[in-house]
Amino acid sequence: MNPSPAQTLLLPFAAPMLLLLALALYYRTRDWVRTPRKRGHSIYQCQSCRHLYLLDRDVPMQPCPRCAHLNELVRR
Repeated sequence: MNPSPAQTLLLPFAAPMLLLLALALYYRTRDWVRTPRKRGHSIYQCQSCRHLYLLDRDVPMQPCPRCAHLNELVRR
């Protein structure tokens, strides 16, 4: 049984694409399982200039990047 011309052309392109798909799924799930989830950013709002800013650190008081006024945490 001879393969059709479409099958002959499809096989060299389909096999590497399936391999790439399998590798992408493997690395995506591997990274998802290994890395712990980040808590996210902490939101601050300056009481002096009303500037909103995000920081990775979770500390109660942070200076504003614009005016250096100390501000309390608004939301985690």
